[in-house]
Amino acid sequence: MLTTKISTFYIKPLLSIELQPQIQIKTVLPHTKVSVVIPNLNRKSELIRAIQSVLNQTYKALEIIIVDDGSDFSNKEYLEANGFCGDLIKVFRNPVNKGLSYSRNRGISLAKGDFIAFLDSDDFWEPEKIQRQVQLFQSNPCLDMVYCDTYLLVNNKRVIRDTIFYDAEIWSHLMTGWKPTNPSTLMVKKNSFLKIGYFDETLRHHEDFDFWLRAADKLKIGYCTEILSNFSFDSEDRLSNEYKLKFERTRVFLEKWADKIVAKNGRMEFKKFKDDLISRMAVETFNSALRFRKYQNLLGVFFNYLIFDKRFLRLLMSKLKIIQ
Repeated sequence: MLTTKISTFYIKPLLSIELQPQIQIKTVLPHTKVSVVIPNLNRKSELIRAIQSVLNQTYKALEIIIVDDGSDFSNKEYLEANGFCGDLIKVFRNPVNKGLSYSRNRGISLAKGDFIAFLDSDDFWEPEKIQRQVQLFQSNPCLDMVYCDTYLLVNNKRVIRDTIFYDAEIWSHLMTGWKPTNPSTLMVKKNSFLKIGYFDETLRHHEDFDFWLRAADKLKIGYCTEILSNFSFDSEDRLSNEYKLKFERTRVFLEKWADKIVAKNGRMEFKKFKDDLISRMAVETFNSALRFRKYQNLLGVFFNYLIFDKRFLRLLMSKLKIIQ
């Protein structure tokens, strides 16, 4: 598969047959060690691809927990009709759409494993993902959480993310613009949730960033630099394409953290943190709107967030590779 550096504009691809792991159901082992939590809302072929990547893991002591977040169809019936059934795969349905945080938390509560791994339903893993992370825990028993690198899937190509890895001073790096890998790269000791709590169900955006901020000072974090996950960067149904909701929910996230960041880092640092976050979001949303030809969104984010701010414009121009 072609690997390339990231480009600026993308076209929505069909779900590539090349990227869909071949069906090869693994034997269920009697003892569950790692619980894989997969929230899903209305995805079908992507969900099967995600599940298949778990079944293809070299590490066998697994359980798969699907949380159907109020989809328009029964995830359980759909999976059974496609041959995905048995004790290894458990499907639970939310009566109404409750969001990612609620669905992940429900999966954590139902999990029987010693470790929790999260997998978004439009992402998928490389076969050694679980094994490598379990080995990392085994070699470093003090760790609470580990993460790995991920490909970005753009135009049916695997794009190298150029991830920077940290296992110390996490708060400081988060304050200065470090963007961690997405939740599909994480594995967490189940007992470690007692130290920081579950995902914040009041947040409908940045819930993963919120989790990292709470983990920064309380969890011992490790990483493996291998690229073991695949993140569907250009998935059209991601919330990030709904720019008005995205920025409104970002305001809620910033209000939650304002007092703590000001207390720890000062008011000027909080303003810089807020401006940097909105700056990155504005450019990403502009590119997303252009990629999916949502021109009303494109004009909205430009006139609301970009036109009067030279810093935004410089960042946008650099992203678009335009010489000023």
